[in-house]
Amino acid sequence: MAAPPLSAEASPLQEVVRFAEGGAYAGEVLCRHVRLGPAILACTDARVLYLRAGSWNVQWQVPLDQIKGVEIQRDKSRVLIQTFGSRQPTAIDCGHVAVCGLVYSTLQEVRTLRSEALMGTALMQVESRRAAPALARTDIVE
Repeated sequence: MAAPPLSAEASPLQEVVRFAEGGAYAGEVLCRHVRLGPAILACTDARVLYLRAGSWNVQWQVPLDQIKGVEIQRDKSRVLIQTFGSRQPTAIDCGHVAVCGLVYSTLQEVRTLRSEALMGTALMQVESRRAAPALARTDIVE
């Protein structure tokens, strides 16, 4: 079973995410992060952000819904994010092959959390549609 997302108050990095890019990600919750030397890979409930530590500038971002796959390139100590609609993957330089495993597992865990959240929402919608006709029938008085 995957670990639950962190609460918004659990990390000071949540504040960085909230104010990054003029508040563009203010409504997102930081789920996981990995420090990569002068950068931080911050995974929210909606996207992956690559931030420069100190300046907190967003170098790039990838919405979780656009990630097609994640691949480790051990010989180059990096992880690649494959996205839908793009032939060029987004590369994360990890510095050491051991860090590649951490980055890979973090990305996969956040993708799993996102899938579970979407599935839960879809199931609730199905249940509400199923319950709606029954509620409408109870309002009929003969």
